[in-house]
Amino acid sequence: MERNSANAIRIDGLPVSRAYFNSAIPLVLSLIVTIVYGLVDMYFVSATEDANLIAGVSLIAPVYTMLMAFGDVFGYGGGALLAQYLGKKDHLKTKQISSFAFWSALGFGTIVAVLLLLFKAPFVRLLGADADTFPYAADYFFWIALAAPFVLVYCTFLNVARSDGKAKEAMAAVVAGTVVNLLLDPLFIFRLGMGAAGASLSTFIGMFVEAAGCVLICVRHSDTVSISPRHVRLDRRSVWEMLSVGFSSSLTNVAQMVMLVATNLYLASYSTLAVSAMGIVQKVAMISYLLLLGFALGAQPLLGRAYGAGEKDQLRAILACATKVCLAAAILLTVVIEIFAPQIMTLFIDDGEIVFMGRQMLRIQYAATVFQAFVLVVFSLGMSVGDARTPFVLSVLRQGVVFLGAIFLLSNLFGYYGVLSAQPAADLITAGIAFFLLSKRLKARIQ
Repeated sequence: MERNSANAIRIDGLPVSRAYFNSAIPLVLSLIVTIVYGLVDMYFVSATEDANLIAGVSLIAPVYTMLMAFGDVFGYGGGALLAQYLGKKDHLKTKQISSFAFWSALGFGTIVAVLLLLFKAPFVRLLGADADTFPYAADYFFWIALAAPFVLVYCTFLNVARSDGKAKEAMAAVVAGTVVNLLLDPLFIFRLGMGAAGASLSTFIGMFVEAAGCVLICVRHSDTVSISPRHVRLDRRSVWEMLSVGFSSSLTNVAQMVMLVATNLYLASYSTLAVSAMGIVQKVAMISYLLLLGFALGAQPLLGRAYGAGEKDQLRAILACATKVCLAAAILLTVVIEIFAPQIMTLFIDDGEIVFMGRQMLRIQYAATVFQAFVLVVFSLGMSVGDARTPFVLSVLRQGVVFLGAIFLLSNLFGYYGVLSAQPAADLITAGIAFFLLSKRLKARIQ
C-alpha cells in the first residue's frame, strides 16, 4: 500500500475503488453461488408441488446456517488475524494461523456431525417438524449433518483465501461445487426418486468439492498459508484473538438460525402454506443479504492490512468506498424487489396462494434493507480492527435480542403482519446502535 505523487491513496499500486472491487466482487460472487445451493434445492423440491415436502426442507434451513456459523468462528477470526499479520509481513505467523484454523475446523466439524446424527429425531422436532413434515425434514437433515466437517473447512478457507489475496481462485472452487450440486439435484430427486434426501445428498457432494478446492488453492499456490501439523501451534494470545473475533462474527449466522426458527414457529400457527412461502422468501432474501455481506466483508482484508500496517488514511478511504457501495446496492435491491416480487415467487412455485403470501412477505422483508447494509459495514470494520465487541453486539441484537423482542411484540399487536414486520423493525433499531458504536467506540481506531 502506498501513495502516488499526486498524494492520492493507492493500494498495491491501484486506486482504492479498484482495489476494493478486486477484493469484494469475487467474494460477492462466491457468497451468491453458495446460496444458490439452497435455491437449487428449493427449486427442484418446489417442482414436486408437495407442500409438506417443501415445508420439511424449509424447516432444516437453520441447520446449514448453524454449520456456517461454526465455520465462521475459524474463518472470520482466522482471516481477520491473517490479514493483520500479512500487513506486518510476518509469514511464519500467517502459516500458524491458517494451520490452526484448518485443523480446528475439521476436528470440530467432525464432532458436530456425530452429535447431530446421534440426536437427529429430537433436533428435527425442535425445529418445528410435525407428523406430516417430519419424514421429509429428517431425510434432508441426514446428509446436511454429515457434511458438517466440509462446511466448516469451506467457510474457514474461503476467508483465508480472501485474506491471502486469492479471492478469484476460491470463487472458482465455489462455482465448481455449485455446478456439481446443480447437476446432481434433478438426478437424485427425480430420476432416482430420493426426494428430500436427494436434495441434501447433492449438497453434501457439492460442499466436499468446494472445501477441497479452497484448501488446495491456498496450500498449493501460497507461501503464506499452510495446513501442515508442524505449523498448528499458535500462541494463546493469537488463539484468543482469533476465536473472540470469529465467535463474535459467527453469531450473525447463529442469530440468523434463531430468526429462521422463530419465524417458522410463529407462522406455523397460521398455516403450512405460510411456512412454505416463507421458506422461498428466506432463500431469496438470503441472496441479497449475502450480496451486501460480500460488499461489506470484501473490504475486510484491505481494512485489516491497513490497520496492521498503521495506515489510517488508507483505512478510512477503504471504509468510505465500502459504505457507498453497500448503501447503493441496498437501495437498488429494494427497488427491484418492490417491483418484481410476484415474478420472483413464480420462479419457484405456481401455487397462487403461496405466491400471493410470498410477494407480501418479500416486500415487507426488504423494507429496511438499507439499514441492514449499514449494520454490515460497521460489523466488517469492527472485525477488521480486532474489536470483537462490535460484531458481537450487532450480531446478538439484529437477529437475536432485538428481533425476538420485535416478533413477540409485533405479533401480539398486529398478528400475522406483525410477524412479517419483525425483521425490518430489528434492522432499523440495530442500525441506530451501529451508528452509535461507529461514532463512539470505533472512532478512535480509525482516526
